[in-house]
Amino acid sequence: MRHKQGLQQKIPDVKRAIDVVKTLQKRSKSDIDEPITTRFELGDQIYVKAEIPKSDSVSLWLGANVMIEYKHEEAIELLQKNLETAETNLDQLESHLNFIRDQVNVTEVNMTRVYNYDVLQRRKQPEASK
Repeated sequence: MRHKQGLQQKIPDVKRAIDVVKTLQKRSKSDIDEPITTRFELGDQIYVKAEIPKSDSVSLWLGANVMIEYKHEEAIELLQKNLETAETNLDQLESHLNFIRDQVNVTEVNMTRVYNYDVLQRRKQPEASK
């Protein structure tokens, strides 16, 4: 379940990152030279004001203390690939969870049947000993 929640949080984050990179890409192709002023999140509820100069590249945080600089097109391509992978993994995870739920239901029904059969057999035992 934690994995599912992680994927559900990751997908909107990747979509936002794609939108930001596309915005920066449009901005770099425009004639406007002044920097973009924005706020970005440093931590929970902690934001910092920043100015983003016109640039042909972005740095993406890959995890494990690794950050790599990409051209806009490459960054969008990588983020699209990550988004597709996350959505595929979420779909597979949901289908596996549905399968497990079905198997739990089947197991519970079978346990009930075995219990009921045992009760029936115990009721027949006293009659056979008479």
